[in-house]
Amino acid sequence: MNISGIYFFYLATRVIRDFGELVTTFILPITPVEICNFSLIVILTYIIYLGMEVLGRVTEVFTPYAILFLIIMTFLLIGDGDIKLERITPILATGITPVLDTIFPYELIRPYGQLFTLTFLFSNLPQQKYVRHTLIYSVISSGFWLTIGTLIITTSLGTSIAIRSNFPLVSASRLINIGDFLQRLDAFAVFIIALGVIIKICIFSFAGLKGLEYIFKIPYRVLVVPTMCILSLYSTFISFELSDHITESVTVVPYFLSLPLFFLLPSLFMLLAIIKLNFKSQ
Repeated sequence: MNISGIYFFYLATRVIRDFGELVTTFILPITPVEICNFSLIVILTYIIYLGMEVLGRVTEVFTPYAILFLIIMTFLLIGDGDIKLERITPILATGITPVLDTIFPYELIRPYGQLFTLTFLFSNLPQQKYVRHTLIYSVISSGFWLTIGTLIITTSLGTSIAIRSNFPLVSASRLINIGDFLQRLDAFAVFIIALGVIIKICIFSFAGLKGLEYIFKIPYRVLVVPTMCILSLYSTFISFELSDHITESVTVVPYFLSLPLFFLLPSLFMLLAIIKLNFKSQ
């Protein structure tokens, strides 16, 4: 519990840094990343302090806007002639091995391995009987929209540009130019990404705070403000620059942190629980 909670906080700091780099790259280039991170932390602290109910309402309100923007962006890219299906062909030209190399471990961990975080939140749900169905529906719908987003990015940018781009969705939105009038929609793309960032950081932080609540036997709201201040500070020192941040997230975090904590430890706990139940039944 303690190790997982610390790792959730670490993931939250990485996402906070992602948001700061996104804003300073596309929206506020001369603004220090520390200011962007601190501004986000103020909003996150308020949401987390109010509880998961408020986060659920925020998600419920803004999710349709994110889906609507993705749909509108698709039609605008098609109308502008930027989407070309030949950019995803030939399919499996070199076999399935490159696909498996891409899936493991990075795409397996993000986002499916991170579902382990939700186990820290299930105890707060008033009706436990809907947990399984809600989780399955969420995974299917999230996988669908992630597939649509990846398809849009690949068919509009091409694989070579999409791989090199740090924020491919924003790069794809910059391609839109309808009659030299409707263009530069990257600000809307950043806004939609920011909504996802807020939800993701809140979930990670809330899961870590619930772990601290379980350990220290005090309400998590007492720890919200000092913990979020520490996360804001640590997000600044987590890496020197964006290239270091991305390299660490691809080469270090998946192998040495995410795989053991999202797959190995839960599997071990499940095995121990099964053994314990068998002994009790005997």
